[in-house]
This record gives sequence, C-alpha cells and structure tokens, in this order.
Amino acid sequence: MACAVEYIKKHNIGKGKTCVVVCADGVRNYMTKFLNADWMNEYGFLTEEEVFELNACKLVPNNEWGQDKKVSDMKFNDNQQKL
Repeated sequence: MACAVEYIKKHNIGKGKTCVVVCADGVRNYMTKFLNADWMNEYGFLTEEEVFELNACKLVPNNEWGQDKKVSDMKFNDNQQKL
C-alpha cells in the first residue's frame, strides 16, 4: 500500500482518478515460497551469497560465564522463588 501511495504521488495521479491496489490477506499460503531463501535463490530473487548471509547464525556465543552452572546453583534473593 505504501508503494501504491508513493507511485500515485510520484506520477501525480490526482482527484477523480481510480487506483486499484491488490493486497494479500496474509502470508500463510506463501510461506514455502518467497519466505524460503532457497526458493528465492532457485527462482533468481536472491544470490547464493545472500542466502548464505540470511542463514548464517548471528548470535554471539557466551563462552565466558555460566557454562559449568545449573539453575539450581544460582543464588536468589529471599523474596524470589527458587526454580
């Protein structure tokens, strides 16, 4: 819809004109297609490098603290429940 409004403004489509915009009602029917990076690559919408970047883990591993701890080892305040 935002693109339609931008197009209308850019091309000076004014009062008295009709513009039809078709919007999908949801993404459920398309989840196996354009939401899938491999499908997007197969049909030429993404490069292999873009697919690799999308699938790369962006989490920072925590190797410094707590690797040898359990929840039961944690100290809680008196007003907190122990798990």
